[in-house]
Amino acid sequence: MLLTWTPVCAIKGGTNGYIYVPNLPVKTLKIQLWCNDSNPSRMQGDQTGGTSPYPNIPEYPDGAVALKDFYFIQTYYGGNEGGTTWNYMADCVPDRTIDLKDVNTVQNNYGQSGGSYSSDLTGIKVVFSNGTTGYPNAEGFVSIPSGATYFYVYKDNTPVMALVYFFAEELVTYTLTLNVDKTTGYIGDIFTFSGALTSDGVGVGGVTATLFRDSLSVGSAVTASDGTYTIPWTANVVGTYDFHTEAVV
Repeated sequence: MLLTWTPVCAIKGGTNGYIYVPNLPVKTLKIQLWCNDSNPSRMQGDQTGGTSPYPNIPEYPDGAVALKDFYFIQTYYGGNEGGTTWNYMADCVPDRTIDLKDVNTVQNNYGQSGGSYSSDLTGIKVVFSNGTTGYPNAEGFVSIPSGATYFYVYKDNTPVMALVYFFAEELVTYTLTLNVDKTTGYIGDIFTFSGALTSDGVGVGGVTATLFRDSLSVGSAVTASDGTYTIPWTANVVGTYDFHTEAVV
């Protein structure tokens, strides 16, 4: 499942893996990337310059600490969480305030470049302040447990600097099934693919399910109120292929 939520805010943590939970109505976080540089500490303060996947939060690291980062943090210098002059991405030493710690971090790392980040979340885990451990799903999402005020991000039990987005929506488990009426046939035969989209066992209607032959889209259907769908495909090629469906909630 591909979630098309819009984040409320984003925080880039430090090398100790620490990030606080914003004082906002957020229920889900997403691990976007983590710093796999040979010397991650030199990338603390790399807050801007990259291409953000979310237009409402343009700040995104680009592997360099430069004037762009210094000017960005200076813009919010003196701000406290919840104040009128505030941007979570400017809090590069996460502590709910933008002060000399943040400015000095950028100054100390000024000129560093060629930093590397990874979106491979294999081995990534999130340990919350209440002792709960969360593991990112295929898209990087983790539910925030009730009462958690901060967390640490780890890669194979080693703390890592991570960029984390926060969302107001509650993470639910979606399941998209796929069946077919036959597995062999001839050119011109109609294969009927069917399945259901469910959320925690309950059908989800009104969502477009797209059928792919390998990586090529070959049909789609909107799920019924009970989550079921049917997609016919007329065989027009010879060979053996893999079929799967995708849906965007």
